Amino acid sequence: MGNKKFWAVFLPGAAALIAILLLVSLNVSRDKEKRLRVQKELELSNRMIELAEKEATISDLLKQKTDLEQRLVDKVSEMEAAVRNQQSINEAQKRQLDSAVGESSSLRKEIEDKNRKITDLLRRIDSLEADKNDLVAAIKKLETEKPAESSVDSSFRPAYAGTGPAVPQSGTGAVQLGDIVVRRSSGGAAQVQHVNAVYGFIVINAGSGDGIKNNDVVNILRDDKLVARAVVQKVRGDISAALVLPEWSNGDVRPGDLVSRY
Repeated sequence: MGNKKFWAVFLPGAAALIAILLLVSLNVSRDKEKRLRVQKELELSNRMIELAEKEATISDLLKQKTDLEQRLVDKVSEMEAAVRNQQSINEAQKRQLDSAVGESSSLRKEIEDKNRKITDLLRRIDSLEADKNDLVAAIKKLETEKPAESSVDSSFRPAYAGTGPAVPQSGTGAVQLGDIVVRRSSGGAAQVQHVNAVYGFIVINAGSGDGIKNNDVVNILRDDKLVARAVVQKVRGDISAALVLPEWSNGDVRPGDLVSRY
């Protein structure tokens, strides 16, 4: 009877205690789960923040990479353009160099031709200087003589000398003007180059190279009219000196008058 009462009292109390313990254990378990959940959520939040930071870093790095790639593309394009431009410059310079080489070769040949011509001209000048010196000496000799007495030797004085007819004043009549002497060196007409009125002699810019010989009688013409006649005394390659024949003088002989063959 006593045992029954004991169990009747103990069992409800034990059940209540167990219920309390279970409730406490449940609460503790719930608190622990709650703390764990909070901790997990905090860790997850931290990881999400870290992931967001990493994503931001990656995005920034990707942007930098894109910028670098674009800069690289621009730099490569710039370098390629510079290379093409340099190639064009090199080609242009090569063409200019080839042209300059060709011009240099042409100029070298032209210079060589000019040098040869200059050498020939210098030789010609030396020859002319020698002829000039000889002629000057001959002129000086002629100036020391009296033209009326010693100028013309009877071997080349014309038959009409002294008593022949005067030169026609109008330039017409029986007088033959002859063919103009043409200079072989220039193809121009021979002319009186110098006149010595005191001694009556002239210098003609044509000589033996143009067919003039010693003792030749030549006509002096102006405006297709006979001005005078002269007899050649000294001859060189392309210059000669002649005495004017007084009996065949129609006026003063002037430099520039033409010379024809008698």
